[in-house]
Amino acid sequence: MRIGFLLFLFFSTLSAEQVLTDYAEAMKQVERQKLPVAIAFVKENEPLSAQFIKETLSSEAFLNVLNHKMIIAIVDVSSEKNHKVQKKYGIIGTPVVVLLDDDLEFIALSGYKSENPQIFAQELLSTFAEYKQYELKRKSALAGQVSGKELKRLYQKSNELFHKEDAIAFIEAGINSDQSLYFLTEKYRNIVKNGKRKSPEALDLRKKLVTQDPNNEHLTHYHIALIDYEDNCNDDQCRERLAPLVSYLEHFGSSNHKYHWQLNLIVAQTELNNKNFAQALHYAKQAKTLAPSDQKQAIQEFVDSIASSR
Repeated sequence: MRIGFLLFLFFSTLSAEQVLTDYAEAMKQVERQKLPVAIAFVKENEPLSAQFIKETLSSEAFLNVLNHKMIIAIVDVSSEKNHKVQKKYGIIGTPVVVLLDDDLEFIALSGYKSENPQIFAQELLSTFAEYKQYELKRKSALAGQVSGKELKRLYQKSNELFHKEDAIAFIEAGINSDQSLYFLTEKYRNIVKNGKRKSPEALDLRKKLVTQDPNNEHLTHYHIALIDYEDNCNDDQCRERLAPLVSYLEHFGSSNHKYHWQLNLIVAQTELNNKNFAQALHYAKQAKTLAPSDQKQAIQEFVDSIASSR
């Protein structure tokens, strides 16, 4: 069944201000009514899109929950006029819903859920409400009026929302809080992600982190090792990319920490990929020793497979 016909069939009797099939008009309604908007991206002749429209978007339960609380925009990506909109939000697969606030700021992206339409509508409203709370707390945080733990939660939320400027601001504020070690680590992570792991700033910050947590009581060495390893994963030199993890395990690997078995497993798999069977076997056995009981059998099978490959 064609999308255009479905849209006409299901939405012709609804309020013209609640559900719109013209993106530009929907944005005008958002500005006029000061309501958030759920943009549903669908595609012509796609069964899942037709199902989404029929079972969710056109559901009376779904629409009643959002009535006078949220604008619904239906965008058919198979229409040439909507290609720019599709590109703007980076939409590849359909159906998918992009949620924007009343200032057209991005909040969330959600795939099609074949669940109760009323529950899906309530989730959209809850997500919007959480975002508004984030905005309120954000202002307080940047004014220095929240705790370090709250700054940490807001920083993590800003990453979920892809608000890079907020994330950077939270890091700078958090460095002066009681969670300074966490935020210094995140600052180091961001520098490394930007390809500047060997820059003077990164090296100074790394030294500062190690000095502040010499015995790894706050897992600073663990996080640094993972950050450095992930950065080195883009390199061709396999031994070099393993160096941060191997060095960490040499210094702290004997302690039975809940994460250490996973690090040993990462090293074992990488060594196996490079046909370093002896090293792979060593780290796989160490992983089994440190792993929780529900993981030991699977790791033993991994150990056996390495042994048989030698």
